[in-house]
Amino acid sequence: MEPRKRTRRIVRYVLLIIALIVVGVPTAVYVYDVTGERYRLATGDFPETLDQLVPDYLEELPPDPFDGEPL
Repeated sequence: MEPRKRTRRIVRYVLLIIALIVVGVPTAVYVYDVTGERYRLATGDFPETLDQLVPDYLEELPPDPFDGEPL
């Protein structure tokens, strides 16, 4: 893996951990991260929109953890 991609991945996981610890963001963020990675492994790239994860990776999109509205 090239250094820039590895750095981006590390930064993404650090930000996720900070969000989970400081803000207490519920499972939705984790769900997007895991399903996005599964999508990337299957297609070679991350989805451009979250809608691309439905229905193959998610039954429906979880609501925004901050306001409850669809993302």
